[in-house]
Amino acid sequence: MRILFAGGFTLGSVTPLLAVIEELNVKCKMQNEKLQIVWVGTRKGPERALMQGVGIQYHWIWAPKLRRYFDWRNLFTPIALHLATKIAWFKLLKIRPDVIVTAGGFVGVPVVWAAWWLRMFGIRIPVLLHNQDVRWSLANKLVAPFVKKITYALPGTVPGRWKKKAVWTGNPVRGVVLDGDRQRGLKLCGFDDQRSTILVVGGGTGAQRLNEIVVEALPELVKKYQVIHIIGRGKNIAPPPQSSPTRGEEAQPNPPPLVGGVRGGGRYCVLEFVTSEMGDLLAAADLVVTRAGMGVLTELAALSKPIVIVPIPGSHQEENARYFEQKRAAIVLNQKTLTSARLVKTVEKLMDELGAMREMSERAQELSKPDAAVQVAKIVMDLAR
Repeated sequence: MRILFAGGFTLGSVTPLLAVIEELNVKCKMQNEKLQIVWVGTRKGPERALMQGVGIQYHWIWAPKLRRYFDWRNLFTPIALHLATKIAWFKLLKIRPDVIVTAGGFVGVPVVWAAWWLRMFGIRIPVLLHNQDVRWSLANKLVAPFVKKITYALPGTVPGRWKKKAVWTGNPVRGVVLDGDRQRGLKLCGFDDQRSTILVVGGGTGAQRLNEIVVEALPELVKKYQVIHIIGRGKNIAPPPQSSPTRGEEAQPNPPPLVGGVRGGGRYCVLEFVTSEMGDLLAAADLVVTRAGMGVLTELAALSKPIVIVPIPGSHQEENARYFEQKRAAIVLNQKTLTSARLVKTVEKLMDELGAMREMSERAQELSKPDAAVQVAKIVMDLAR
């Protein structure tokens, strides 16, 4: 059984599919069935290193970015997309997958279109689309008419015209996230269990402003809490200023420069990019401050973590954040009006109100489906056969 996964540029369209791959491996071993996984992504996206790190065969194709806003480059997008589809067509002829799975991202569009094009030559490759967000991305809207099945993360988020082929499965969560160990996460940053720990997931694209606000808030935050900060690969942040010690405490030294992707010192730990350690860091966190990518939100929901969301302004993340807020599973802050002082006040208020934290945890868990990866993997195998 040969299965092709398509997605990349950001890890939002990648991490749920990794959970599906884990489950496929389990199912195929139980049934003594050979499984070959192929990933098609972007040339320089973070998914490339991730796939190569776990031994998955990787191919990249050039594909145009699909922009919803006005940009002169949009004039050339139809031509570029046509060329990318031709490239994907030759890739599919070479790989000959039994099924294609995509969870969004512009690299999936030419792959799915090429699969549909091959039908004219008698080559039928079924496609499964997994939709995560409340607001459908342009990429998912472009491929939805050409797929055999649709799975989706949140109830009530599929347009009526595609409901007949859609199944609510929830969003798959990786085993490495579910099996995290709190003590390992604390040890990774040189922390102990004497203080509450805040995890900030700045992540990939669009994280710079959130990172800056967090750094500005650090002198106050580290007086009471330990802070783990995932800033995103290649991001630069200025060292936080020296905080004034509270009475009876020693001054916390400024963290040393970022070296090798990790910086630690005092009560502040910075990591550029995290893979297998993510589960441990999530387990170590008492509160998480994050963007509103549905991948990370559903991972936090599965772990019943209290969440403070700062969505990217003007993006689909705002709808994701509002969905969680309406379910009382998170606190949402508007980046345009957010200051370091307000972030500190929000964190302190939540940490002091154990009842509110507990309610958020319970509400978040209600949005999670523990068997999501199992359900999606079963649908993939049924299509492949």
